[in-house]
Amino acid sequence: MIEISRIDGKIGVNNFIHFINENFVPHKSTEKIDEINANIEMVKNMARNDIILMKARLKQLEEDHDPSKFFPALIGIFGIILMLYSTLNDYFKASGFATLIAVFIVVIFLVKLFNNIVSNRNTIIFFNTLFNSLDFKNNEKP
Repeated sequence: MIEISRIDGKIGVNNFIHFINENFVPHKSTEKIDEINANIEMVKNMARNDIILMKARLKQLEEDHDPSKFFPALIGIFGIILMLYSTLNDYFKASGFATLIAVFIVVIFLVKLFNNIVSNRNTIIFFNTLFNSLDFKNNEKP
């Protein structure tokens, strides 16, 4: 689990999210509840250093996927979209439809990006809460 969470970039985060969904989230997993409980028991036996690293990594992922941090950027992007629409509309005076299509494509891309960030955040918060509420069995000093 530590190794999966350490992979940087979108592919690493998506693999980690998929791992959490498959092994710990009952309504998203194909595993039976007994297997999910066994996975939770395995996590409870993690070494103290691994627990500390995982808590830090989960907090980092939660912060990275906080949509409130993207809101100011979205306002700026909305302004750029309006400017793009105005500029393209002036350039294609006869074809307002082509301008609308170009802006629509940009908006769809941004909505998909924002949706991905928000949906991953739900899984990260779920696992972070689960992880931090566990009573770990290995209490040795790091």
